[in-house]
Amino acid sequence: MIPIRAYKPRAFSISRRSFLHASFASVVASAVLPRLAGAATPAGAAPKVDGALVTLPNKGTLYIANDFHTRHADFARWLQKTDLVARLRSTDDTYGLVLGDICDKKPLDTEAEDGGDVRMLDKVREIQAGPGGDRLIFILGNHEYEAIRIHDAMKKQLGLTPENQARLVRALYNSADGDFFRQWNCIERITDEHVAYLKTLPLAVSCANGLLALHAGPAISAKTPKDIAQRDAKSEADLVWRRPIPDYDHAQPEEHAYDSKDVDAFLKLMNSHVMVVGHTPLLSLPKAWCRDGLARVGEHAVVMAASYGSLPQQKNYLKIDLATPYTSSTDLKVNREIIPNM
Repeated sequence: MIPIRAYKPRAFSISRRSFLHASFASVVASAVLPRLAGAATPAGAAPKVDGALVTLPNKGTLYIANDFHTRHADFARWLQKTDLVARLRSTDDTYGLVLGDICDKKPLDTEAEDGGDVRMLDKVREIQAGPGGDRLIFILGNHEYEAIRIHDAMKKQLGLTPENQARLVRALYNSADGDFFRQWNCIERITDEHVAYLKTLPLAVSCANGLLALHAGPAISAKTPKDIAQRDAKSEADLVWRRPIPDYDHAQPEEHAYDSKDVDAFLKLMNSHVMVVGHTPLLSLPKAWCRDGLARVGEHAVVMAASYGSLPQQKNYLKIDLATPYTSSTDLKVNREIIPNM
């Protein structure tokens, strides 16, 4: 074991860059609670699962939330306002979707809750293991992506165990790269079982009505939908990391940036019409993009915020009619699709 004082971050041989170019597609999760195949599900239209790509039918209601970041109160309120658990148990045409980033307390977040992320992970798994649980979908966000990377590196290179976890994490925080590692503070609490579960999370949800939901941004490197389904490493990084950039100059590419042209090209590839993401705090985007509690990136993409990253007093989740075609970001209306989560 490496003593704390002798610890050097480079011993991990991990960095943000190495995370982005790594892939855990070959890792098979073996210790998760029953999900799609194991849950006792009411008869009806279950999601179609093709690797990391989930497809929903053209019937029913889809409730979308995102980026809870330990805010268990917001998560519980979303479940209560949608009556999601009861609906999953009793009907075959209700679906729930969380667009990643349950994990990690954000710096200076006054609404963060100690241990809220693992409590939410456990609740999601509990719901998924019950009746209708295959219709609650949780997709991978960049914070789950990083939790997997760091946890696996600690196990492989430092012999992480439940007994030494607190000491090893403290060593990371006290290292020269401490500020970097503190962003991914779920590593203080996460278990092997949680990580095995996170490795099963899909990357995107495609709806028959033209909606495409994912965590961050378009997979610019994808050539076909199979790249998403098969969890191509570059496509995976795109889907969990990209952010919309105003006046993006494609002649001088910025790492993990995208604009409306990239959105349109990706939607065409995926045979979809409107992209829904979270990931990017709305206050970081141009004011002209933001209205009705969403940010609109061109005509075919919206950035939503059901919890962390919302505009002041404008936490919203989406209620989507899967039988209604959506062709533009302006098709999403307040009090019809855009529902307050306060």
